Amino acid sequence: PTMASLTSFGTSVGGHDIMGLAAGNPDRRIALVGAIHAGESGPELMIPAVERLLTENPELLRKTGVAILPSVNVDERERLVTGCPWYLRTNARGVDINRNFDADWEEVDFNYGLVSNDPDAATYRGPKPESEPETQAVTAFLDAVRPKAILSYHWLACITGARFLAPRLAKDDADYLNACNALVDPFIAAFYPDPENRWNAGLCFGSSTGSLPAYAYRTLRVPCFDIENDGNPEAGPASADETTPELLSVYQERHYRGILAILKTISK
Repeated sequence: PTMASLTSFGTSVGGHDIMGLAAGNPDRRIALVGAIHAGESGPELMIPAVERLLTENPELLRKTGVAILPSVNVDERERLVTGCPWYLRTNARGVDINRNFDADWEEVDFNYGLVSNDPDAATYRGPKPESEPETQAVTAFLDAVRPKAILSYHWLACITGARFLAPRLAKDDADYLNACNALVDPFIAAFYPDPENRWNAGLCFGSSTGSLPAYAYRTLRVPCFDIENDGNPEAGPASADETTPELLSVYQERHYRGILAILKTISK
């Protein structure tokens, strides 16, 4: 209790609290955001990582810190927990939260062969920027925690790899690229210690308009990434909702090592 605090940063469309937890030094911390897309990753990776940091690395948390918003799309995540169906992306109003941020929102995005201004599309951006209470909760969380970097967790069925998608609109910003690589490189080295077996782990510029990384670049000027699958066939079962407890445990360990590596980097 002396090193961690729990706060509600808003409520969902369905009226559920969107809870965040902060641990450690508030002046030098990173933020982790999960389950923006309900059927993807977040709490199962983040909460164990913070528990381990508090129990195994309390001295590090005096130098640096971590804040998590593990389940943004809490309404639809709860539908998944109760079994209906196995994958949901948008919030309860059919809006893709990761297209709803006020960052070049007006530019239509065509990722996945879908059109972000189509209300029937799974990437629908919403009627206006930050129209959704979940989006507003994320921005309130970031305003409160003032992170040095932001990791937004994606992929499928509770796990994700080490593919870091930075905003496309930042691809020509050399200073931003250097700041991103300074965090991505130690994360990947800890995530995949064997340099010969890192698949497609690394940094690329792929996050869409209206996404959290685009918002962080435009507004906060800090490194921010959508963390996605890196092509490791070991993660293949997640694409069919077949993540096992054993596979989840492997990815919990990898993400803990990666988060720990970033915290050690920014603590220097």
